[in-house]
Amino acid sequence: MGGGTGSGLGSRTLSLIADNFPDVFRFVIPVYPSAEDDVITSPYNTTLAMKQISEYGNCIMPVENQSLTAICQKLGGAKVDNIKHTVSESKEKAFNRMNSFVAKVILDITASARFDGSMNVDINEICMNLVPFPKAKLFSACYCTLVFP
Repeated sequence: MGGGTGSGLGSRTLSLIADNFPDVFRFVIPVYPSAEDDVITSPYNTTLAMKQISEYGNCIMPVENQSLTAICQKLGGAKVDNIKHTVSESKEKAFNRMNSFVAKVILDITASARFDGSMNVDINEICMNLVPFPKAKLFSACYCTLVFP
């Protein structure tokens, strides 16, 4: 959301999908920049993108980059410094861990749409169940992992 191309292109794509497919629910997962972001236009880009996302998205699960970094540090020991871009392990490995964590949360939320069973629903029903009122689109996914020392 903080980058210019990603937030602008993502917002435009979301608006085109909403215009062309109005009956399909749009499940949006924006990643908010951390407070120590080195891009000076991040707050501006985030504000503009959030307006479009809240207008065209039906179900929004925001992910905050600084919190995601802290979770990955606790789980795997990777330390990512957003200001200096230095990493205690390889930078690629740390970002892969963060991407894997977000992907796992998304996969777990949408598991009932992908597998057979008594709770088998499609993405539209998932969005309807997670968002009780049309204006209350934001929700927070809580993910608990068991970590044994």
